[in-house]
Amino acid sequence: MATVVREAIDQHFASDVALRASAARDFLAEPLTDAGPEPDWAESKRALVGDIAPQVP
Repeated sequence: MATVVREAIDQHFASDVALRASAARDFLAEPLTDAGPEPDWAESKRALVGDIAPQVP
């Protein structure tokens, strides 16, 4: 997760180091929310494949 966030910040704020640092601080200051238990991976994978499969030739 951290890698994805860093890469997104790098891409969006690549030219301004101060702006990148500010964006990272703002993101880290956000409280974490409890979204409940993680979904079962097997169920999630089946749902994703079901969504994608009709679109693949």
